[in-house]
Amino acid sequence: MATPANYQAGPSVTFIEAVRECFKKYGDFSGRAPRPEYWWWLVGYVIAGSILATIDTFIVSLLDQEDAFSPLYLVFGLAMLLPSLAVTSRRLHDIGRSGWWLLVWIGITSIGWIPFALGLTAFALGLLDEWSETNVEFVPVILGGFLTLVVQVSVFIWMVLWLTRQGEAGPNSYGPSPRPAAAVVPSAPVEPDDPPPSAEDPGGTAPVEEESAPPVAAGPDAADNGHEETGSETASTNPEAEAVESPDVEDPGSGEPAAPPGEAERQNRDL
Repeated sequence: MATPANYQAGPSVTFIEAVRECFKKYGDFSGRAPRPEYWWWLVGYVIAGSILATIDTFIVSLLDQEDAFSPLYLVFGLAMLLPSLAVTSRRLHDIGRSGWWLLVWIGITSIGWIPFALGLTAFALGLLDEWSETNVEFVPVILGGFLTLVVQVSVFIWMVLWLTRQGEAGPNSYGPSPRPAAAVVPSAPVEPDDPPPSAEDPGGTAPVEEESAPPVAAGPDAADNGHEETGSETASTNPEAEAVESPDVEDPGSGEPAAPPGEAERQNRDL
């Protein structure tokens, strides 16, 4: 199953937390168990069992009797059987497998001892045979032991491959994931593009000037036109200059100078 981008394994379970969780779910076969919880429980089981087995051996040696027996390890094994089966079932649920696979492993392991048991039986019966001093009776034992070893090793590798597999991300048909999903980190807001720098900004780029039209080739007509355009622009920009009339302005229709204002009235009075 593909892992989402916002998924993480979560904080690792410590040894004390794993043991406490397994005792808390002593006979609970439902739900899911991550890898640290299962393997820390198995480590604790092996350590405690080894200590109790050593104590049993020490007690038997102190009693110095042939029929001496110390039940510490046996009682411990019976007491830890149910929580061990439960945590294994929850570990299988975490990878999307049914807890009934645990019974399949137990069944195959039990059946795997049959060849070795048959070999021992054939060996025992062979001791009563007339050719008991030959090595023929050891063949069933060797063959049965080899087949049993192959079955046990195969089941062990099968179990390790499944029980060490990463659990499925997110919830599955057996319950929610025991590993918290990583919080989705919101992305930084996208800032708008910087406005174009103004001409007053000393750090900005100078504005691009528009290209002016190329000058027209000079000629007589161009000079007159330029002179007329210059004069019209001057007149439009100075409206007061239009109102002032010069007495020496010549009439463009006649070649004579125009009469000053009031001259016509004076001539009429003289007449």
